[in-house]
Amino acid sequence: MTFYSRMLAVVAAVLVSLGAQAQDEPVIALTGGMLLDGYENSRIHNSVVLIQGDRILAAGPAHEVAVPEGAKIIDTRGKTVMPGLIDLHAHVELIGHGDYKEYYEFIGGAAGLEPSREISAKHLLRAGVTTALDLGSSYDILAHRERIRSGEIPGPRLLVSGPWISRAPVDIVPPEMQHIISSSEEAAAKTTELINRGVDVIKAWVGLTAADYKAITDTAHKRGVRCTRMCITPMPFAWRSITA
Repeated sequence: MTFYSRMLAVVAAVLVSLGAQAQDEPVIALTGGMLLDGYENSRIHNSVVLIQGDRILAAGPAHEVAVPEGAKIIDTRGKTVMPGLIDLHAHVELIGHGDYKEYYEFIGGAAGLEPSREISAKHLLRAGVTTALDLGSSYDILAHRERIRSGEIPGPRLLVSGPWISRAPVDIVPPEMQHIISSSEEAAAKTTELINRGVDVIKAWVGLTAADYKAITDTAHKRGVRCTRMCITPMPFAWRSITA
């Protein structure tokens, strides 16, 4: 694969949050910016990126990429054009805080989650994050994900876990953000519930046994869903999740 072919594939991630558009839409040309390809190749000054619908048509130096007649031109001089960033551990309702318990009390608990998500999702997108994985929230995050997908509100492409699974309840977050289990059978049942509700990934939190991790991963993998584990405790707890 050539340098510019790789560039086209990577830069396409920038537009993932815009959604699919008809291919007969006009071409958009981003012109004049400094283009980074994400592969640590030399930056391209005075670049051109051609977009139509949800596809990158061409990208490269201005002297190699011709802007078609009638294209809508967006002047990116003085700006950096780069692939969208991917945040693999987000909590979209967090806007900035020093203490979890005080923060959730400040926003009013579960009632304040969605208004906070709307603000945070917009901030993420403005910071260049075009995909985010939210690892722990209430089931309302599913509706928030769909609001972004439909274009109702701005935000990155969102993948969500919903409430995490744990044997150790915490009082610093709203209770709606966690499933507390007492057996491996219950862990499997909550995993099934989460998948049926429409989550993209399962989050297993602290306090679980090796049998719990196996029940969660086996149940999820049978449904084609991946699992994550919050590794904030020393081995062998992390090893339990790896070997499950």
